Amino acid sequence: MLSIITIFVVFGIFFRYKSEQQKNKVFENLQINSEQLMNKLDEAIEKMEFAISFVLSDGDVLDGLKMLLVESGTEKYSRDMNMAISDINSCLRAWYLTRNFYKVVVFNQSGIAISSMGGKLNTELAQSILADEHFIETISGYSGTNVLIEKHLARWSKSDNVEVISLVKEIKGYSGSFIEVEYPVDMLDIENQDNCNFIIYSRDGKRLLSNFNNAEDIYEDLLRDKNVRAGEEFQLVYDDIMISAKASEKSDIIVVSFEDYSLVRSEILAMFLYYSILIVAILIVVLLYVHLSTKFLTKPILQLIELIEKTELQNLDSPFMFDSNIEELHSLGTSFRLLLGRLYNAVEREKKISKLNMQAQFDVLQAGVNPHFIFNVLNVIANRGMKHKDNEICNICSSLGTILRYSTNTKERIALVSQEIRYLEHYFYLIKERFRDKVEYTINIHPSIQERKIPKLALQQLVENSIQHGLNGSASSIKIDIRGWIDETFWCLSIQDNGPGFSEENLSKINCRIPKAKEDFLRNGTKFEIGGMGITNTYLRLFLIYGECLEFLVKNIDSGTQITIKVVDKRMGENDVSNNNCG
Repeated sequence: MLSIITIFVVFGIFFRYKSEQQKNKVFENLQINSEQLMNKLDEAIEKMEFAISFVLSDGDVLDGLKMLLVESGTEKYSRDMNMAISDINSCLRAWYLTRNFYKVVVFNQSGIAISSMGGKLNTELAQSILADEHFIETISGYSGTNVLIEKHLARWSKSDNVEVISLVKEIKGYSGSFIEVEYPVDMLDIENQDNCNFIIYSRDGKRLLSNFNNAEDIYEDLLRDKNVRAGEEFQLVYDDIMISAKASEKSDIIVVSFEDYSLVRSEILAMFLYYSILIVAILIVVLLYVHLSTKFLTKPILQLIELIEKTELQNLDSPFMFDSNIEELHSLGTSFRLLLGRLYNAVEREKKISKLNMQAQFDVLQAGVNPHFIFNVLNVIANRGMKHKDNEICNICSSLGTILRYSTNTKERIALVSQEIRYLEHYFYLIKERFRDKVEYTINIHPSIQERKIPKLALQQLVENSIQHGLNGSASSIKIDIRGWIDETFWCLSIQDNGPGFSEENLSKINCRIPKAKEDFLRNGTKFEIGGMGITNTYLRLFLIYGECLEFLVKNIDSGTQITIKVVDKRMGENDVSNNNCG
């Protein structure tokens, strides 16, 4: 069910994407159409502007216009007027003008009109054209400015039925004189522009061209609201019509291309039906495949489940018979068979371990008898000492009893620094009783680290190591200095003696053995056994507590050997700081 819902959600997202893609494609076509129309009309307007400039740059034409203004009030044409008309006509009949335009006409409000096709026109025709108030109102008042006139029938001939657009300019300095360039609409080749509807407006909202009749100017208000600037464009859906408009940078026109959005919706609906049928067909095929595949897969799975349910502790060693043509299920059966083997071995080991635990409990009980017996003997000795008023015997027995109780207590393997120091005090008492003045010691532990944790008997192991090596290597007394201090980010314990120190070879072996032991421990994990009382094992016991925060330094100094335990602890407060330095 979730897969089906996912398929329909994905289909919905895909269809929405395709719909937007189709809509954007239509907008893209409209935009291309607008650009093509704009480029064609810009080119035509540029040609007409050039034609006007070409005519007005001719000095004979300007002289002729002056003459026409002077002579137009006379009843008969003078010789000068005829010459002026001839000069203007000669310029208008230039090959460039006759080839690229329908007509180029120079005229004035007196009714004199000269055409590039036919010379001077009929005065009555010219006057009838100039009597058109809309035409005069359109072209007047824009002295020196080009006025683009919308599509119309060529006006400077009675028989012509050619649609043109015109560019008219009132000639500045020649009051009432005009020049008009007519450009055939057929030459624009825009009537069937990609079967796309369009309207071309002037900047003032006047419709210049369109490729269909009876079109309402429903976009004038829209264009006015948008206030499209030169070079700008916009796209939108307005009144169920898709519109793409662009304003020309070269001329004062705005091209609007549009498409009926209902046609686009029809295409989207057809696409929706096509993809829906395709998705349903694919879904049916997929469901059929899933059904057959599931039936094929579930049979060996059910067989495997049945075998698993029958498996119990009593029959773990029974053969597990399962086979399948499906590689994954075959591997699963093989893995389960191997798991049963490991489980069987684990159960057997557990039985052996249970027996060993029972033996260990017996040994613990037995071990509990022996220390108890020793304590009783020490009490007897102490009582004998008290009877003979020998206090040293009492003190020795008391210290030895304290040491035995502390060292034989196996419930806790981690002790506080303060507990280790108290233990060392008893230990040193017994050592001094044995060696007298050959052993001297000092203990200086900062109060702030009394509650730090270290492995049980760790300090005693290091002290005993110093005493053994010191006394064996020197006949003089051995001095042992035990210090503890803290710094801003760490705390330290140091055991220093004045013995002969390690030989270079032994020191090198120790400093190599410590990192190797750490590496072996990290690699083997719980399988690595930590035992013994040496320096390396003391380091590993400390590493178990503090990990990478531990630094364990063994070095020879000028007066013997120094072993330093340094533990980094950045959580220590600023008030917990000593004036001593580590090392």
